[in-house]
Amino acid sequence: MDKEFINKLFNTHNKIEPLPAHTAICKFTEGLLELLFPQLSEKQFKNSAELEVYSERLINDLKIIILSIQSYLDKSPDQILKSFFKKIPDIYDMLLEDAQSIHEGDPAAKGRDQVIRTYPGFLAIACYRIGHAVV
Repeated sequence: MDKEFINKLFNTHNKIEPLPAHTAICKFTEGLLELLFPQLSEKQFKNSAELEVYSERLINDLKIIILSIQSYLDKSPDQILKSFFKKIPDIYDMLLEDAQSIHEGDPAAKGRDQVIRTYPGFLAIACYRIGHAVV
């Protein structure tokens, strides 16, 4: 590549505000979706205690993400975590309704499970709902 273009890219990289690692955000979001929807998970929980341990790991993962941007936040990390995880049951219910609506609106859909597992639109809605619940 052209040296001038490389310098332009370098300057652009240096101007952005620090953000949480993209991989950490993706890992958390994927983990939460796997917790909520076994259709998306390769994990098989043997009992509710295993599921609880997994959920606690997700809480810790989100806390690490939030701590990385703490100086930009109006609330404490613990307030954000508490508020977010309090919203999860409602988000879950909304996502089930979203999947059902997609199923009912698409004659090719075989069922809600297929929508959850294979429809990129459902995944986009899920990411949107999760992301907006954090803020």
